[in-house]
Amino acid sequence: VDITRFREAEEMKSTFISVISHELKTPVALIKGYAGTLRREDACWDAKTLNEGLTVIEEESDRLARLIDDLLDASRIQAGVLKLELGDVRLSQLAARVVDGFRLQTEDHQFELDFPANLPLVLADEERLRQVLSNLVNNAIKYSPGGGAIRVGGWSESDRVVVYVADEGIGIPAEGQ
Repeated sequence: VDITRFREAEEMKSTFISVISHELKTPVALIKGYAGTLRREDACWDAKTLNEGLTVIEEESDRLARLIDDLLDASRIQAGVLKLELGDVRLSQLAARVVDGFRLQTEDHQFELDFPANLPLVLADEERLRQVLSNLVNNAIKYSPGGGAIRVGGWSESDRVVVYVADEGIGIPAEGQ
């Protein structure tokens, strides 16, 4: 039994490293490509083209920083040293800020927020919740290449608050769930 668990943990670690490596390559390639294009001495870029290229570089740099933060957090979790900064969090406001950050990144998706007005505050680490919601919304965009609605909402139950991110994308294959 111990060997089976060890093998499963090693397989999960290998898959995680593979996914992170792939995810890190995308923003690096885009940053390098846009920077190289904008640096070309044989081209004269207009202000609009320069601004669009620099915007992509900035967005991909932010994405790269988030991925690195996620990787560092995963390492801290594995080492058992991740510290949570607990405080009162209003999930509807947090979700609105996360969604607003993604609205400029896609014209193919429409975002909908669905939180009741009486949703209670939750005691949580707001930055960690932002990371989770950002990752889920980012995946909803990535795996809904045809666009569509992305809904972020939640409700309260007797002893917990439930939050969801739903999209109209391709879904997760059964073996990946």
